[in-house]
Amino acid sequence: MARPSEPSSQQIDLSESADKCERRLGQLKKHATDEKTNYKSGKKHRLLEDVIASCNSNIQSLKAWRAAISKGRQTSDESIRASINSVFENIIGRVVDAKAALKYRLGLGFVARDKSKKAANERIWHALDEVKDTIGYLHNLVKTVLRDTPAQVERQKRVSEVVQRRHKSYRSFKTALVTLSAAERRSIRFGTYRLLWEALPDKLDLEGNVGNTDDPGDGKIYDERSVQEVSDILKAFYDAWSEAVMEANDVNPMSPDTIRTVGKIPDMAKICLILRGMKQERLLDLFCENAKDDKQLPFKPETLRNIFDCEDAYHAETFCAEQYRAIQRTWNDGEHIKIGDAEPLPLKFIMEYGKGSYGSVKKHQHMFTDVFYACKEQISPEARAHLLREIDRLKKLGHRHIVQFVKSYQRRDHYGILLKPAATTDLRKLLERYRRNGLDYDRDSQDRRRDRVVLKPILLTAFGCLSHGLAHIHNCKIRHKDIKPSNILYEKARDALHPAKFLWADFGLAHDFGNLENSKTVSRNRQRYSPRYAAPEIMEEFEARKARGELDYETPDDDEEEDAPAYAPEGSDRAQGRPIGHGRSSDIYSFGIVFLEILSYLLADGTEPSVPPDFENCMPFWKNIKGLHTWAHNQIQRLLPNNPLVFLFKLSSKMIAHNPTDRPVISDVVRELRNANKEYFCTACLNDHEEPISQALIAEEQMVEGLDIARRLSENLHLVNSREHGSVHEVQEAQQPLDDQDERVRHRPIRRSVYHDGKEPIVKRSSMRSPARRRDRPPSVLRFGAADEIIPDVSVDAIPTPMDDKENHLPTIPSKDSI
Repeated sequence: MARPSEPSSQQIDLSESADKCERRLGQLKKHATDEKTNYKSGKKHRLLEDVIASCNSNIQSLKAWRAAISKGRQTSDESIRASINSVFENIIGRVVDAKAALKYRLGLGFVARDKSKKAANERIWHALDEVKDTIGYLHNLVKTVLRDTPAQVERQKRVSEVVQRRHKSYRSFKTALVTLSAAERRSIRFGTYRLLWEALPDKLDLEGNVGNTDDPGDGKIYDERSVQEVSDILKAFYDAWSEAVMEANDVNPMSPDTIRTVGKIPDMAKICLILRGMKQERLLDLFCENAKDDKQLPFKPETLRNIFDCEDAYHAETFCAEQYRAIQRTWNDGEHIKIGDAEPLPLKFIMEYGKGSYGSVKKHQHMFTDVFYACKEQISPEARAHLLREIDRLKKLGHRHIVQFVKSYQRRDHYGILLKPAATTDLRKLLERYRRNGLDYDRDSQDRRRDRVVLKPILLTAFGCLSHGLAHIHNCKIRHKDIKPSNILYEKARDALHPAKFLWADFGLAHDFGNLENSKTVSRNRQRYSPRYAAPEIMEEFEARKARGELDYETPDDDEEEDAPAYAPEGSDRAQGRPIGHGRSSDIYSFGIVFLEILSYLLADGTEPSVPPDFENCMPFWKNIKGLHTWAHNQIQRLLPNNPLVFLFKLSSKMIAHNPTDRPVISDVVRELRNANKEYFCTACLNDHEEPISQALIAEEQMVEGLDIARRLSENLHLVNSREHGSVHEVQEAQQPLDDQDERVRHRPIRRSVYHDGKEPIVKRSSMRSPARRRDRPPSVLRFGAADEIIPDVSVDAIPTPMDDKENHLPTIPSKDSI
């Protein structure tokens, strides 16, 4: 290591130090190579080969380090150079130790004890491992070795400004303190502190925000730079004041307690900023007298009341709220906090996404972490229930194409949740941007292109990626229930690792049927759907209930059971053969309408200013599904057969079928899109080969339904046998439990196993499935077909229950005669 007395002109050359290490490692490698010719095999031969490989690796790593530091100018700081040079000296010492240990190990003969050989080997590898780790440490110091990088220049500039400002403040304070009289200097509160507050700048404009419960000034905080600037002024003030006190101490001595309390001043930058914002600078002396500083923030209201005098106690509540402009409140992910009425949030408003019947959605930036969030804020008890439902649904979901719940807060009757990512816009506005076909201002001016050129391949990925996300939603046994373009968000690409993507959002109306038999619901009160995208079974049911006067307009909107499970009492529509309620297939219909709407925009080409008007002429869509099919067919005829939009039109036509059982399930949609064209998916979805398991869940429901029917047939057989061989009284006893079972099955708990008592039913396959069919179906899930023979289990008591539309469509069961 270089000595401190060494002249600064003799700078240490770090490249030369690295070259010395390489030469030392080369000597060790040459020694091992020469010795290797004496040992053609055995343990010593293998040891020498490993030593040579280790030397080669370390030499290459040193060369890479030299190449890295050669790209910039090395630092002129001699302390840094000396420190790194000592690291190189340590490497050389370790290489010398490894060479000595290797010579010792090679000198041990066959008759030497194994303990000595093992100790020699450990010395060799301990030294070589330390060489490797030390070189790795050098790679972490590359940025330290280089100088004049933009970050270093900016840092040196800030340090220089701080030093100059501190010297200037010190001289100003020193001059001002000399002019004070002895009495003013002794009166800290009314004399010396006056000089301090005159030097401190106003960092925030909080006029009308402090203590204002309507507008507390969210997003206005004291950043680190402001705190550091005030801290430098406080240190300069303390240095000047303490020096002046010591010079005059013999004439006008001050009490040790006063000196001790003022000694806290350099560590009270945040407290000073808070008091300046409150315009209560006179309270600083109270914090000094109680030996309070920034390290003890945040203060509790009880502590502040003890600090302040009786006449100033009412400031405790204000200070308790304002202190969160200077420090970050503990607010972890997944946590809900309740803040004071006048406490500011560290969220800076950026833009508003939109407003709805429940509240608004805005983009905010967290000022302490610089992270962007989408903030959904609602201001009524009804809105609170809406938010709680959305939080509950989002906590069960986790997918790259679904927004993520982060945290929530409450301030008075305002309830808010933070979501990420903070999207750029929604699909509705993105389609309007595509229609206008302006210039893409997200790019540099030299690479600026028309929006249709940029957005068309991005919009094509919406079909596959959103289908993948909806499959995850349905797999988690959740129905979205409000699918429309304004509830689909778009996040523009940030870089090559974060491409543009679409995200499902707004789960306030989503239905969680995880604890129910199926996903069907019946709306109890007023219409909660967007008529443009609502499925025909929803609108027909609503219109019919409205005509019969069955809508409950008095039920509050925060009722958790607004969408009741679709159970069918006696004499209901189901008893007459007509299914009631709507399930996941209604999501498929709405999604199909969104597909067609995107396609209507993608048809625009060249300088065409608007979308085809004949698509809008099909409104209302749920009453004119035939018109939509005709429009889609006409567009297919206009397009070339190899156009990627042709397949999307055909798939969308299936998704908007009037009969819910004719619509494909979402896993089929994903599979067909994946097989048709890779353009429909983003890179992440293409690399995710995991098949959406929606089909498996549906098959499970089918299997449970099939088992129930098989058990019902078994009971029927038992009744037939009773009629033939038993008395009428026995037959009546056998029939008695069936009426009571309807209620039990209707409210039965979740099955822990899809098989009764954990036993798989015996199924005889009448024919082999094709390889493709076997591959598409999960091997662990039993499926029933029309030709499958089911051997019932007579020991089980259950009857069939209603299921969903196509996703819960009952399989064909053989008749009693075939059994």
